[in-house]
Amino acid sequence: MIIRLLRINELRILKYLLAGILTTGLVTGCGSDSDDNSLSVEDYSLDSYEGREVSSDSLVGTWVATYKLSKEVQYDGRTSRSYEAGKVYFILRESAGEVVGLEASVCSGTFTDVTVNGQEIDLTFLRGGMTGTISENTFIEASSDIADHYFFDDESLLESIDANVTYELVKISDSVQSFGSYSLELTDQQVESNNRQIEKDAYCFTQSRDVGEIVGVVAGAGEEYKIGSNGDVESLDFSHSVANGERSERSWFTTGDVSLPTLMFYSSEGDAISYSVNEETEFTNQITYTISDSDNVYSIDGSLEIQLPMN
Repeated sequence: MIIRLLRINELRILKYLLAGILTTGLVTGCGSDSDDNSLSVEDYSLDSYEGREVSSDSLVGTWVATYKLSKEVQYDGRTSRSYEAGKVYFILRESAGEVVGLEASVCSGTFTDVTVNGQEIDLTFLRGGMTGTISENTFIEASSDIADHYFFDDESLLESIDANVTYELVKISDSVQSFGSYSLELTDQQVESNNRQIEKDAYCFTQSRDVGEIVGVVAGAGEEYKIGSNGDVESLDFSHSVANGERSERSWFTTGDVSLPTLMFYSSEGDAISYSVNEETEFTNQITYTISDSDNVYSIDGSLEIQLPMN
């Protein structure tokens, strides 16, 4: 059965690892014995996006954000370190609801209200509890200690946590139109009414890469892609992780339809997940994917395309 609650398995172990969260008794065996405090992956840069001719009259438009997140946790006698770099494409536009102001597209598949106070903007839609500083309505920067945003099975075993994130955001266009699309065919072998062909415009896109280790236990790295549509809480994401030489894939699909809960696929549980990045530049992405569960009930085949505005 593919609709399932998250449970501890090799993929969850790695995702906890890369999040810098340790759980008692989570992993066993031998792995990394590194005592090097430096973990890094290639950062994303805003260089290709800066210098565009955009209006400084308001924040409305298409934005690119890059971020860097580092964590070190001492928990139950173990040390966990991780580093993540990511890039987010999103829209800021005038609110379509009753609240006067701005709203931002998020990759969970909807728009959310945004609070602006003078030269400060609430960036909770990107990272909880974070406030950014606006420059000329075309650039935003923010940094935050996010240690309080992580939770542990037994807080009494937490010795220390250091978690910091920095963001830089640049406006690249005055357009508030979709900058891509995704399509898929969903097949349900048991409930025919769940079968559907979906084509959606994309208003948010995220890609990230991370690396981490639990010292002396396990080390790994991974990448993730996520795409969101407009206003109906529909999103698709897929990722892969490699821990101690073993690769695992994960994919989640949310339709926003109460008759079809979020579908969760894990290669570690026998599900088949394959995605191919056919094109990736600073302004374009083209990915095809094929996903099916181990019970041969659900299958998803589709593709996504991103083309950021060039003016």
